Amino acid sequence: MALTERSRSALFRGLSEVLDDEEAVGELLSYFPGRDVDEPASRDFVDARITAVEAKVAGVDARVSAIEARMDAGFSAVDARFAGLEARMEAGFSAVDARASASDARMAAGFAEVRSELMSAMHAEIRTMTQWTVGSIVAVVGLLVVVGLIR
Repeated sequence: MALTERSRSALFRGLSEVLDDEEAVGELLSYFPGRDVDEPASRDFVDARITAVEAKVAGVDARVSAIEARMDAGFSAVDARFAGLEARMEAGFSAVDARASASDARMAAGFAEVRSELMSAMHAEIRTMTQWTVGSIVAVVGLLVVVGLIR
């Protein structure tokens, strides 16, 4: 309980006369609060405050746990969406690979066909050139024979 100023003054005067040491009396009175705010806290008061703080902390813990649960659910949903996206992308890439393979096969077949046509054209051209060369040689030999006979 706090001392009023009047009580504090009376005690100070009375004790100063008995002890004859004002500094010691002032020090003694400093252990008695001068206002209610300076009153020392009782064990019951401290226990009540600790209980109130623990209740608030428990409330904050519950709110944080709820937030964590919502965040976990949100991250799970994002993970699921990414898994779905990844699956769609893999399917898309597989389709592109299949198209590219089909295109490669068509191109290879086309190149084989062009090569075959070129080879056929080259063989025909060589045959024609060979026939012309043999014909020319026969004509020149025949000419030489005729020229050789005429002379």
